Amino acid sequence: MAERSDEGLGIAAVFGSLFLAGGGLLAFGGWGAWDRDSGLLDHGLRTQAVVVALDRIPDALGDTSHLVRYRFTLPDGRVFERQRHLPATDWRALQVGGPVTVVYQADDPTQGYPLKGGGVTSPAAAWLALGMGGLLAAGGGALLVVVVHRLFRRVRQRSAGAG
Repeated sequence: MAERSDEGLGIAAVFGSLFLAGGGLLAFGGWGAWDRDSGLLDHGLRTQAVVVALDRIPDALGDTSHLVRYRFTLPDGRVFERQRHLPATDWRALQVGGPVTVVYQADDPTQGYPLKGGGVTSPAAAWLALGMGGLLAAGGGALLVVVVHRLFRRVRQRSAGAG
């Protein structure tokens, strides 16, 4: 009976760790993406880029991801070619060889995105990621607290029985 209980605690510890780590990653990653992209929207430089390619990438679930590749030239003559996933409606509005307005970071032009649909600029999405990630992390943390509590209780019972 003790072996089955140990196995259950091990599984609970694994799931608790996964939920804690995954929830933390979702919360901080979602909020960080919003902070970075909305800051870039407020303080970044804008330029016209040329659409180099429009790609549709199917995934294993049968969905399609829409990717735009674009090229822009800075005032100092440096040329950058970047790519970004876009929502299907924004992707469909573009044409190869046509213009797309991009925003980029002045000190690192590789950090940027197309203004229309390219950045994580919705505060609602950031709050949703923070909330969902926080709930997952809290659930995982609570599960780990239960595991640790049961392990300590088991150790106390064994030491009391031995004494």
